[in-house]
Amino acid sequence: MQNILTPTQDDIDSMLRLLADQAGEHAIFLMDPKGTVLWCNSGAERIFNASRESLVGETLARIFVSEDRDRGIDELERVVASASAISEDDRWHVRADGSRFWSSGALLALRDQGGRIVGYGKILRDRTDSKEQHEFMSNSLRELQARNESKDLAITKISHELRNVFAGINMGLQLIAQRQAGAVQSDVAELMRQQLELVQRLTEDLLDAKRLNASKVTLNREKIVLQDVLHDACMQLQLRCQERSVAIQRLTPPAPVEVSADRIRLQQIFANLLDNAIKYTQPGGHIWLKMTIEDHDAVVHVEDNGKGIPPDMLSQIFEMFTQVDPNSSSRGLGLGLALVHELVQLHGGSVQATSKGVGMGSEFTVRLPMAHPEGPHAP
Repeated sequence: MQNILTPTQDDIDSMLRLLADQAGEHAIFLMDPKGTVLWCNSGAERIFNASRESLVGETLARIFVSEDRDRGIDELERVVASASAISEDDRWHVRADGSRFWSSGALLALRDQGGRIVGYGKILRDRTDSKEQHEFMSNSLRELQARNESKDLAITKISHELRNVFAGINMGLQLIAQRQAGAVQSDVAELMRQQLELVQRLTEDLLDAKRLNASKVTLNREKIVLQDVLHDACMQLQLRCQERSVAIQRLTPPAPVEVSADRIRLQQIFANLLDNAIKYTQPGGHIWLKMTIEDHDAVVHVEDNGKGIPPDMLSQIFEMFTQVDPNSSSRGLGLGLALVHELVQLHGGSVQATSKGVGMGSEFTVRLPMAHPEGPHAP
């Protein structure tokens, strides 16, 4: 039997240095807590067309395009990494000669055994070759129009029939209230009122879904600061968070980011996503509402450490009547995420769901075009 020698720490350190320097397709940076570059690999020299000597000692802000620096995106990356351990993004970066390239990267906060941040590590890869394909796929994404015709007709019929029922129930409630026939009838009236509210809410969701599917929803667009909408959505669900003992951490750029959108519908999008995250996050759990800018898009991530999504559900999570946990006590119809998907597309954006699996949390990413992107278009 062949003896396998146990490598020494020096051997491992030497192999790690070789790995970092021979990973020519990846730029790797080590920085101090203030973001000053302490070391970079040969891949960074090749990708940024700059010598190691010219990169070391500089802040990493120099690799960001000017418009992202003006918006404080380089600082935001460190804030997000410090808060949630990793900050991932796809964005334009700039080489030493001023040319731009599209990259996919991550920034990690490096902590010592006591949890103190001693520096940061950034790894990125030049993905300019996939940018065109990515944009083509993003622009081509559309909800499949294969709606079952009989289901649509049934939804419309049920909705209108239920509206007729509302009138009768309301009349009965008024008669009970006028007669004031004691506590028993008062309790019955309250129960009827609660059921009426539930049925009415579900019916409005059905009609909203139907209107969206028939392209009958119009947007009252105006220029809106996206940070304000995210703040309002958080405030709307503050009581729900307290009841569920769930914390929401909001991380957004310091400079205002404007989109052309319907304020009410936009708040509906993020309130639905946050409500969904609260619903599937256990008491004591955490939700991150993170916003950044990638190229000419405002990107919002709603991330939680809750129940997660089974892999076989990811492809249908935005379909009508889909529920991740059919046995849940939730009284919804599985329309919330379908409405989010339709409303985001109506704004010219896209929404994507990811999860590492059951029990590992989930993340929803909304991309919206900014109102008036600044700066030149990258090649």
